Amino acid sequence: MDEHLVRSVIRLGHATGVLRESTSELIAGSDFQIRITEDDRIYQIDLEKVMFSFRNLRERRRMRSIIEDPSERIIDLFAGLGYWTIPLASQVQTTVIACDLNPIQIRLLRQNMVLNQLTNILPIEGDCRQLEWISYADRVIFGLFTDDLSFYRLAERVLRPGGIVHLHRLVIRHGPSPNLQDLFGSPIRILRESFVKTVSKTLVHLVYDIQILKKE
Repeated sequence: MDEHLVRSVIRLGHATGVLRESTSELIAGSDFQIRITEDDRIYQIDLEKVMFSFRNLRERRRMRSIIEDPSERIIDLFAGLGYWTIPLASQVQTTVIACDLNPIQIRLLRQNMVLNQLTNILPIEGDCRQLEWISYADRVIFGLFTDDLSFYRLAERVLRPGGIVHLHRLVIRHGPSPNLQDLFGSPIRILRESFVKTVSKTLVHLVYDIQILKKE
């Protein structure tokens, strides 16, 4: 292959398992490493080990516009290599807490911090349910498709009263609206629903901006 034109051809797969590992295949060439630039953000990606959804660009851009106060405190529960963390950290003066169970994702996140000249991110490798913060965050990024209620209880615990969860969900296309209240122990207010992408003939990826209210 002409290295000045195409270095590798990769068939993108999907994320699998608790570590959200990649199933991408190398069709030609010998290198899964890529570096992309979105606006002025840079991402180093190892497509052999981890996934990166290029179709989430609109939501990554939206993340840069949601910050109302640069002093906001943010926790990204499933940070990966920094999909949401990188654009958010560029908009705040506080330290963004970024947790992921996969050590390869954390390694790539650290690389992306350097590439983007960001020092206000605290990468934490491990199960986010072990986080000790209580009523700390103004915003929580919840980028995992799951019905495990323990993660929702965690999001409520680390948020201050009135804080916001940006919840990613797979939803049946043209189906009834999901009952998100059942996922939370506290009352909620849905502030916004954002379309991210079509996943299949029957499923779409949506993000809900949800305010967690005080229990009466």
